[in-house]
Amino acid sequence: MRVIGVDPGLARCGVAVVDGDGRKSALATHRLIRTAADDSAEQRLAVVHDEVADIIVTARPDVLAIERLLFNANARSAMAVAQAVGVILLAAAHADLTVVHYTPTQVKATVTGQGDADKAQVKYLVRAQLRLRRTPPSADVADAAAVALCHLWRAGRPGSDGAGLSPRLVAALAQSGPGAQVVSPARRAGGRGAQGEGERQRAGGRGTQGEGERQRAGGWGTQGEGERQRAGGRGTQGEGERQRAGGRGTR
Repeated sequence: MRVIGVDPGLARCGVAVVDGDGRKSALATHRLIRTAADDSAEQRLAVVHDEVADIIVTARPDVLAIERLLFNANARSAMAVAQAVGVILLAAAHADLTVVHYTPTQVKATVTGQGDADKAQVKYLVRAQLRLRRTPPSADVADAAAVALCHLWRAGRPGSDGAGLSPRLVAALAQSGPGAQVVSPARRAGGRGAQGEGERQRAGGRGTQGEGERQRAGGWGTQGEGERQRAGGRGTQGEGERQRAGGRGTR
């Protein structure tokens, strides 16, 4: 699958075309679209539209993945990004290209395993997963590549060999070579839990055995009680003999 990832913006718009199947990915091409701050808004939007349309025609991707716009405190900046998103979607529509949206948190969580990862972490892991010699110089291009990787993983999850694994783990497995395996912590914990249950059961058995020993000890206590009672009887018999001896003394 070939995905064109876009990190939208009016001043800077990152674009990355990535080929892959969710387990192994490669960067086909990338571009950082810049617009001049002195140009009018319509001129800048036209540049963004034409550049994205050119990449779509040249790269012929299967889908366009774009980072979903989240409004912030700077309404003017958010409006400019929203306008850029509009012309990007227009270019995709003219090419009859499917568009998917992902939030920044979704992209970061998919690529790095942390939804609050910083740009340095994103750039580093994009480089590792795409096997690049150098870290992408532009954070906008790295973010665009991360959006493309996010879609590749999510689209390939149901039927790919990397199902259930994040791209970070998939990249680590690929670099480890054949024979590498991932063991679920939940399974290890479950095994330990079962073992612990067996130990508890065995401990319960020992407790039952100990209970039997205490019961036997109680039996010995009962036997000792009987001996004490018999001793008491002998004491009573001795008392009677002393009384008879006293009677002879009186006579």
